[in-house]
Formats: sequence, structure tokens, C-alpha cells
Amino acid sequence: MCTAKQAGSGGGSSSGGGIAYVSVEKLLELDGSIKADGSDGDTGRGGASGGTLWVTGRHFEGHGHLTAKGGKGSSHSVCCSGNPCHSTRYYYGGGGGGGHLRHFSPDHIRRDVIRNRDVSGGAKGGGSAGSGYNGQICSDGHHCSGHGIFSAQQRKCTCDAGYYGVNCAYHCDPSITCLGHGRCAAFGGCDCDPGYVGYRCEHHCNATRDCHGNGRCSVTGKCVCDPCYSGEDCRYECSGNGSCIGGKCKCNSCFIGTHCHSLCSGHGSCSNETCICESKWKGDYCEVPKCPNDCSGNGICNSALLTCFCNPGWRGNDCSQPDCPGEPDCYNRGTCATINGTIVTCTNCSVGWMGPACDDPCIHGVQEPMDSGFCKCEPCWAGKGCDSLCMGRGTCSELGICDCDPLKGWRGDVCEVPGCPGIAEDCTGNGDCNSASHECTCYPGWAGIGCHIPDCPGAPNCNDRGYCNASVSPPQCQNCSRGWMGPACSDPCTFGEQVPMDSGQCACWPGYSGKRKAA
Repeated sequence: MCTAKQAGSGGGSSSGGGIAYVSVEKLLELDGSIKADGSDGDTGRGGASGGTLWVTGRHFEGHGHLTAKGGKGSSHSVCCSGNPCHSTRYYYGGGGGGGHLRHFSPDHIRRDVIRNRDVSGGAKGGGSAGSGYNGQICSDGHHCSGHGIFSAQQRKCTCDAGYYGVNCAYHCDPSITCLGHGRCAAFGGCDCDPGYVGYRCEHHCNATRDCHGNGRCSVTGKCVCDPCYSGEDCRYECSGNGSCIGGKCKCNSCFIGTHCHSLCSGHGSCSNETCICESKWKGDYCEVPKCPNDCSGNGICNSALLTCFCNPGWRGNDCSQPDCPGEPDCYNRGTCATINGTIVTCTNCSVGWMGPACDDPCIHGVQEPMDSGFCKCEPCWAGKGCDSLCMGRGTCSELGICDCDPLKGWRGDVCEVPGCPGIAEDCTGNGDCNSASHECTCYPGWAGIGCHIPDCPGAPNCNDRGYCNASVSPPQCQNCSRGWMGPACSDPCTFGEQVPMDSGQCACWPGYSGKRKAA
């Protein structure tokens, strides 16, 4: 016979499983676990026994687990003598026995729940110790807890007088259980008479009288007020400071809260239907905590910390102090000032400096106008800070004018105008300028990065036997040395004279003939 009513015994320092009784009059949906397992043993002690589960429901569904397992035994070793140890004693604890599980439902219990039952004994800790015995599962017999008759055909219990519940497990006597102020309900509890509430009808409460008809009585005998009403007896509609519209309070001026119970949130006074807030609060109803000086309008207030987080350019616990760029402000080269009360910047920077932080150089110039950030350069100097002499592409003459290097391809007052290399003009007028690459493509007869070098026939020019005349285009060889003539001064005139000069005609001396040499 399965009694299913005892708690599990302990195993040494471990505790046994307890007793759990679950009864549901309608649907019991079990998707988790209901456990009465014994604890595992430790330091060589045995496991505790499983306890008792008694679960009843008119309908029993789900995929959960019902367990009353025994705890596992443990092992432990102790050194008896020697250092290091020469003799060791071992202790082994046995497993705890399984508990008792009883379940009942007039309908069939879902197969998953049946499959997930477990009352197994705990494993032993080792050695000669034994494992725990399995417990009991009771699913038949005593369907009606000994207080009624079970009809297998109708699948329900007909309870004896004074017993209630799906398995007749609840005993109820109206004069005792309900204190004479109610009757026993089908689930074993009390249905209280008018004017009484509570699980045993132990509280006297009439909603019409005690709650002024504006609420209901709770099981503890207290009033639970309807929307818009408050007070222990629900007598106050919107605390007298508003009216109830659509189940919600519409508050009078200066009042706030679910029941219009707060005047200016308790942080101010009402004047001409407007809240006058205390110094540390703000908002239409003084409901917002205020930071120091409200952050002076120069920051964001963290209402939880009552701390200001200042905007850039401001500092201090109330964000009232200007904070210019630079450390210290303006690098000690100017004055930290505000413009229109909001913009913080450096002004009147020292000579040689300018900019919002007075950290932009103005080396060879003067800031004009002051605080403009524009440096007016001295002659020959250029760049934002007037720190570049002729832009690094020329030299400054005594007249204060840049002499730009013609072969670097830059022109202008401070050598700022890009072009191609050349004397006086791009490619010296002797080639085509590629404005994208700043390179020259020289015409025939010219060479060099700026097409500024005459390039007559011969290597070197005129084979070093004449003069390369660059005044003609393309340059030509002229005045060839005696004995030579031609475009490159490479044609011989051995026994004669070139007549006229640069004609390419050799007039032979007497006794010689031929165009270039003796017959």
C-alpha cells in the first residue's frame, strides 16, 4: 500500500526530500518540474531519502517531471599517519532511498508526464556502500482519499458528506472552516455570506457600506478602490482636487497624480493656477529636480545625479564659467571671452598668434582685423600663418619681390601660380605645357626641363665645330670651323673654303676638285 505522506530522512549532513501536495480542480498543465528529491551526501556521508509528492488534477496535461529521487552517496579519504602520508582511510556513503509519488486524475494523464516520473534510489559513493532502493509510485487505489466512492464509468469521485475536491481530499465544515459565515464550495474552500470575506470568511466587510460603493472588499477585508477613488474606505473622488472622466482623474490646476493627490509635486505652491517651484525644482508641476543654477543654460542636467554635464566651452558645477580652448585658456596668449552669451572663444591674441585658441601662428604678418583669424603677410611671405618665404620656390629680392626659380614652374608675387618650367614664360615659348603634369614637350631644336637649351644637330651641338645660333627657329649651326661646313658642321671642306659662309658650298683651292675633298 502506498501511503505517500512522509518526508524523506536525512543522510548525514544532507536533508531529505520534503512533502508537496498539489491539487487543482480544473486543468493541471505541468511543463516544469515538481520535486521532492533528497540531497546528495558529502565527505563520505550517505545521500538523503526522497520525500513525498501527491499531485491531483481533474485534467492532467503537459510535458513536465515529477521526481522524488534519493540523493547520491559520497566518498572521502583521510590520511592516518606519516608525512608524506603512508596510511589512508577511505569512507563511502550509501545512496538515499527513493521517495513516494502519488498522482490522480479522473481523466487520462498525458503520457509524457507518466514517462517523466522518477523515484529512483541514489547511487552509492563507492566501496562496499550500497545504492539506495527505488521508491513507490502510486497511481491506483484510494482515488477518493478514503472519503468517497470512485465511479470508473463516470471517471469521478462522489464524496462523503463534509469532503470536497476532485479526490475528496478537502474536509470542510461550514461552522468551523467558514466560521459560520459561509458555506463549503466544491473546491473545499468557502463561499462567504454577504458582508464577509477571506479564505475562512474571517473578515467583516461590506463593499457598499465600508467602501462607500466605490470599490470591493479584498480577501483580507480591505477596500480595493475603483479608478479615481482613494482612501481606506474609497470615499475620495480624485482627492477632491479634480473630477473623474472616463475612469481617469482630470486634475484641477497645480494638482498632479493618479488621484490628483499632489500639489505641485510637494515642491512648490500654487499661485494664479500656476506652480511656483522651490529653488531646486522646476517643471509645470515642480516634478523635475533642478541642477545647480539649472546649469546656467549651458549644459544638460542629470536629474538622477543632480549633476550638470556642460556644453563644450563651459565648465564649473553649474556650467557658468567659460572654458576656452587651450590649457590654460588660450595658452595664455589671449583673453577668454563670450560672444552673445553663448559662444566661447579667445580674443586679442598676442602678436604672432591668432585663431580660436590663439595657437595658430602669424609669424611674418599681422592679424587684420583683430580676431578675424586672417594673417596679412609681409612682402615675399605667404601661407595661412605667413610662414613660407616665396612658397619655397624662389628668393626674396632687396625690393621685397620674389624671384621665382624659372625651372620650378611657378610664378606670381609669391611664386603661388602653377605653370611649367621656362624662362619668362611656360616652356620658354619653345614647347607645349601640360597643365596637369606641369611638364614641357619641347619643339624640335630645343631641350631641357624648360625647353630653354638650344639643341642644334650634332653631339655636342655642331660637334663643337661651330656656333649654335638660338636666335632662329629651330636653332642652326653657323660659322663652322675651317675645314667643316653643313647643318651640323660635320661635312668636310678639306682643301677649300666655304663660300659664302654657312652656304654649305666648298670652293676648292687650285689643283683640287670635288665637293668635299681632293680629287
